Amino acid sequence: MVLSATHKRDHADMPAGRPTAYTPELAARICELISINSIGLEPLCDRHEDLPHHSTVWRWIHNNQEFREMYIRAKESQAFVLEDDILRIGNDASNDYIEYDDGSRKINGQAVNRDRLQFDIRRFLLEKLSPRFHKSEDKSAAESILEKVIDKLVE
Repeated sequence: MVLSATHKRDHADMPAGRPTAYTPELAARICELISINSIGLEPLCDRHEDLPHHSTVWRWIHNNQEFREMYIRAKESQAFVLEDDILRIGNDASNDYIEYDDGSRKINGQAVNRDRLQFDIRRFLLEKLSPRFHKSEDKSAAESILEKVIDKLVE
C-alpha cells in the first residue's frame, strides 16, 4: 500500500473490490445463482467474489422494484432446490449408525439430529418460499420458534 502526503490510499496499486453498481447483468447472475442453490444470500455472496457484498444486494432489493421482482422469482425457483435437498437428506442413511469392530452398531444420534435440523429448516423455508404448494396447517411450538429465529436471521 502506498500512502500519499495526506495519508490517503493510492488506489492505483490496489486490487479491485467487490462491485457496488447495479447492472442488469449482475442482477441476473445473482438471481440465477439464488435459483440453483439452497444457501442464503450472505453465504452466496461470500462464496463468489465477483458478487457484491450481501448488504449491497439487500439495498438493491429495497430500492429497485425490478430487481426485487427478479429476486422474488429466484427465491420461488429456489424452492425446487430445497425440495431436492429434503429428498436427499431424507434418503441418506449413510451416517445414521455407528458400526463397531465387533459388528454391533448403534444409532448415531448426533448425525440423525443434524439431518432432522437440516430437513426442518429446509421444510420451513420451503413453506415460506412457496406457501400455496407447501403449507403445513398445524405448527408445533418448535416450528413457531424456528420461524421467529429464521425471520430474525433474514432481517
